[in-house]
Amino acid sequence: MNVLYVLSSLNQSSGIANVAMNYFRNFDKSNLTIDFLCFYHAPSNYDSEVFSAGGNVFYFERPGIFSYAKSKNDIKNFFREHADQYQIVHCHEILVSRLIFPIARRYGTKVCITHAHSDKFSNSFFKSIRNRIISHNLSSISDYCFACSKKSGSVIFGKKILNSKKFRFIPNSICLSDFCFSEEMRLSKRAEFGLTNEFVICHIGRFSKLKNHSFVLSILKECLNKNENLKLLLVGDGELKDHVSQEIKDMCLENHVIMTGNRGDIGGLLSASDVFVLPSLIEGFPVVTLEAQANGLPTLVSDTLTTEIMITDSITMLSLESPSIWADHINQITSNTHKTDNIQKLRHAGFDIKLASCDLLKFYCKQLEIT
Repeated sequence: MNVLYVLSSLNQSSGIANVAMNYFRNFDKSNLTIDFLCFYHAPSNYDSEVFSAGGNVFYFERPGIFSYAKSKNDIKNFFREHADQYQIVHCHEILVSRLIFPIARRYGTKVCITHAHSDKFSNSFFKSIRNRIISHNLSSISDYCFACSKKSGSVIFGKKILNSKKFRFIPNSICLSDFCFSEEMRLSKRAEFGLTNEFVICHIGRFSKLKNHSFVLSILKECLNKNENLKLLLVGDGELKDHVSQEIKDMCLENHVIMTGNRGDIGGLLSASDVFVLPSLIEGFPVVTLEAQANGLPTLVSDTLTTEIMITDSITMLSLESPSIWADHINQITSNTHKTDNIQKLRHAGFDIKLASCDLLKFYCKQLEIT
């Protein structure tokens, strides 16, 4: 069975890419090949991992107003060259489903899936209108509509889809054991960054407008008014990294912020931290909130996120009205208060990738009548 995943990119800082890769790593690939079609070649990506696991990655220019005709022709040539190869096309990029699915079907694809990973079309008013128009009635061109949450499914596909046989909730599952709290790892990672008894605030995410890094820095500034023994770990990379670096200097926070870049040891960094914050403007179902909960780390998130992420009592939703609200909560948290009973709650809720990947593979096989 051959499945084609369509994504914007395989950037290691991309939440959608990380979800797709979590499934990719855990599928039984004895009778399955997954290739990736992407529109942006990120400098820090998962290409080599895909290649080593027997998959391929194909890059195309992203369709735009002036490049649509060329993109359509390139996609057409791709499926013509790979005629009858991909029985399933699983599109994680909702804006290109309408372009890709008719072409894919013409060249032998049997099942087309659109997967919604966000509960907003955009944070920009005009882009939101544009994207809503492009994505209108996606359920009619998709054999199945997947979503990372019921809220995402309702927003992107319409409320009626939730009770349809076309709809399927696909959890942003993780390898729970990778994020268990470890005292040994806590000491090791804190030593790596020269941390001793400092209270550590952690934020993990791509440096982009939607992740709201300016608000994170304002939270830190507020916290320092009551406790100067603080450090902020900013984990990730992205287009606004230089801008955030300048903000740190302008706010005189250089001695309190550590920018780690992209890291592969997220579980260890969470163990080294005392609180995790995610004041995002837009998210679908952020995987990092599951990772933080699996670690048992006190977690503060914006109330713009879906309440479906609240699997354990380690997580609290706060308003983006003022950073002082967040600082007040952080200042009440005691250092190193990780909970140890969250893993079972997350597994019971369906967020164990080993179980979720088996379920999704069974779904693929059922559509193609493979036993």
